[in-house]
Amino acid sequence: MRDEVEFERWFFLGMAIVMAMIVLFGFGLHATRYNFDMAGLPDSVKTHALGFLAWVALYVAQNSLIVGRRFQLHIWLGIVGLGLAGYISISGLQTTFDSIRFDRVPPAFPPSVLLVLNGLNILTFAGLIAWATLLRANPAWHKRLMFGGMLVLLSPAFGRILPLPLLQTWGGFGVAACLFAVLFMAMAFDLYRCRGIHPAYVVIAVIVLLTPVAVSALAFSPIVLDVVQTLIRNH
Repeated sequence: MRDEVEFERWFFLGMAIVMAMIVLFGFGLHATRYNFDMAGLPDSVKTHALGFLAWVALYVAQNSLIVGRRFQLHIWLGIVGLGLAGYISISGLQTTFDSIRFDRVPPAFPPSVLLVLNGLNILTFAGLIAWATLLRANPAWHKRLMFGGMLVLLSPAFGRILPLPLLQTWGGFGVAACLFAVLFMAMAFDLYRCRGIHPAYVVIAVIVLLTPVAVSALAFSPIVLDVVQTLIRNH
């Protein structure tokens, strides 16, 4: 039994490393492709990016601590992580608003699509992290909900890896397919180890599959278009 628990801990650490590599590759590829001058970016974007990278590093570190059985430090860093999750959620919304306000929206996204997509992803991330925190005494739920929160953060990374201009309206579904591929590995591990899929993964799968549908339904609604116009007018 103990060997099975250790095996599962190593699996989650491995998945954390894989997801961190996807984030670094996606944003690194994007910076190289467009020859970004990082010094020229607004301070709000820089601080959000630093917070985002800090969260990715913390997620890997937290799984490393579990493998090393350093549970008390894991708990204390979890408090730091909760504050960091709140910060990148708020700064992510602010960065999205500023991107629309100052016409820095990526060419593959109409402003209204960016607003809805980022808004849904941020709300989903914050909700999953909050839920995982409430269930921290239940390791099976806690680790999978935290995995789900980290999975949501892969969306912008995959959005920078995929050729979204070529995919056009199917871009959101392409990103969802990539997210589901990562989630499928975790679900397959559950099937192998537990002969079943944990309900937390079912919740995450529904979120991943419904997000592009929700974006398509909401992005060009009158209320979203009004918000976009308000942001542009207030520039």
